[in-house]
Formats: sequence, C-alpha cells, structure tokens
Amino acid sequence: MIGREIVKMNTPHDNVHVIGQNVAAHVAGAAGQEYKRKTGHKLYRITALDPSKVYADDAETLSGLSRGDAKFVDAIHTSALGMGTTTRVGNVDIFPNGPSAGVPGTNNVVEASMLATELFAESVRPGNERNFPAVEASSLENYMINNGYGKRAYMGIDLATDLEGDFILEVNAQRPYGKRSSPKMFNQVSHKKSWENAKRFE
Repeated sequence: MIGREIVKMNTPHDNVHVIGQNVAAHVAGAAGQEYKRKTGHKLYRITALDPSKVYADDAETLSGLSRGDAKFVDAIHTSALGMGTTTRVGNVDIFPNGPSAGVPGTNNVVEASMLATELFAESVRPGNERNFPAVEASSLENYMINNGYGKRAYMGIDLATDLEGDFILEVNAQRPYGKRSSPKMFNQVSHKKSWENAKRFE
C-alpha cells in the first residue's frame, strides 16, 4: 500500500528516502519492492532503524528488507541480539557498539531498539552530519584491534551511497551520542522512558 501511495505522489524516484524502524523497516522494503513492480524504477534510499528479526504473523509474513529494495539500503542495528536482527539487510549495515543486545545507556530491549531512531535523528541536526564515523569491521573486537582505523562510513543522513559492507562505531551512553558532537549543541534532557517496565537485560 505504501508503495502505491508513493507512486500516486508522482515524486521522482531519486528524491524518495523511506525510513522504517524495527518491523516497519521490512514494510519499507515491501514498499520499495512494490514501487519497482509498478514503475520499473527503484527508490533512491531505504534506511532501516534496528530492523526486526520478526516480520509479521505467519499468515502475513513479509519477505523482509534486503539490498535491492532501493538503489541504496542502509541499516543501523542497535539491538541485533535483542529485538533486532544480526542478518545483514543492506548495502551497508552499521552496528553501534555491537553487534550486541543493546548499546550502553539503554536499560531494556525496547530502549535499545528505539535508540537507532535517536542516533539517526541526531545525525540530521545541522553540523552533526558527520559526527558518527564508523569503520569497516566484522565485530567490536575487530574494531578495537584496529584502533578504529579503516574504511570509513558516516552513520546517518550523510552516509555515502557508494559504500558496501559491515561497519562498527562506538557511541556515547547519553546525548549527544556522537563522539564528535559538542554537548553545548544539545539540551541534556534524559529519555522519556514510556517503556520503563519493558523487559530489562539479563
């Protein structure tokens, strides 16, 4: 349905960037697939914010987001071992402090999953577009061994769309999350934790 609505908008496909969080990341993939079927073109970009391992009920199973659903697909995995998935779904898959069940500063699997949205939102703020430098690595251990050196990708809105691979970076446990961010640019208000009663990490 979303794919059909994008077609109706008559917006040039190279101007369309679809963003989906958790299960909605796979809905974004389905929209990209439908758009291609109806127009013969691919959407410009799909960003998956902690894509889930559970797509839908058995009767309505989605095929799942994958590279190819848009010209460029990127994913930020903040609870790969929790609500999210370790499966590589994009041209670029980024694992902050991971892959792990959750990133430092989060207290339960819901917070960990929602953090991907906050990280991406922080990258959109003017001046913060390159505050999340990630490095190509297969694990956090591999990242540490190389002292954070290697092929670089800037997680978030400014991610280069000619990249491929898995990337790791470290983020702060509270706002600002970007290691390059200036605290003066942010209102240091803690999370609104409507999910405080969600399952906490073991």
